[in-house]
Amino acid sequence: MIMPTKIIQPVDSLIVIGSCVLKLLAEHGQLSVDDLLDKVNKTYHKPISIDKL
Repeated sequence: MIMPTKIIQPVDSLIVIGSCVLKLLAEHGQLSVDDLLDKVNKTYHKPISIDKL
């Protein structure tokens, strides 16, 4: 889900994950998808799948 609902917590929504991705891209510049997924999984509080990325 993109937006948080009663079932989906705000930290699990794609909006919050997207903000983490944008922050990493702003800090590190251009990254490959694999490198970006590794960095997101290191900084986000729980593992993210490639589907959510």
